[in-house]
Amino acid sequence: QEDAYEWLADFGAVRERLEALVPDKSARLLVVGCGNSSFSTDLYDAGWRDITSIDFSAVVIEAMAARHAEGYPELRWRTMDMLTLDGFGDGVFDAVLDKAAMDALMCDEGSPWDPNAGTRGDADAMCRAVSRVLVPGGLFVQISFAQPHFRRRYLEGFAAPEDLGDDGAVEAYQWSVRHETFGEGGCLDNFIYTCTKRRH
Repeated sequence: QEDAYEWLADFGAVRERLEALVPDKSARLLVVGCGNSSFSTDLYDAGWRDITSIDFSAVVIEAMAARHAEGYPELRWRTMDMLTLDGFGDGVFDAVLDKAAMDALMCDEGSPWDPNAGTRGDADAMCRAVSRVLVPGGLFVQISFAQPHFRRRYLEGFAAPEDLGDDGAVEAYQWSVRHETFGEGGCLDNFIYTCTKRRH
């Protein structure tokens, strides 16, 4: 069994940006689709303490909980479907972090220019679940290799520009979306998408 596997950039490449987005180290964080990445322990080492990590695989969660029980006893690991997050109440996290979790949903999307209904439905369910568990003003931060012209459509619910609110927010998810690029340039670029939930 491999100790850890990292999709996309390592933590060092995004730490500064995450600290700018979520400067409060007491913030309640949810990491979705954690896999066996070191991302959750990296967050802890960087100073955040209130971290819950979920994955659909019970095998993965059991392994991560066992591996980090001694070194990181405060971390919480739960088996859960990120499309429902049905183990959580409403408005219980200040930020939800996704490092390539939604990317995994895109494996069967078909043409990225015309994704199939199943993939669109899964992404919509995930966005609705994430929005529900966020506090007003909370952040959904997504680290992805997906190009903005493809990924923003999912994060904006495939809404037309004229269907966005006056504040630019997606009515279905109650958040506005922005993105930025990081990486080595060209085809090696990665992206950070930040969805900010309305405060009211």
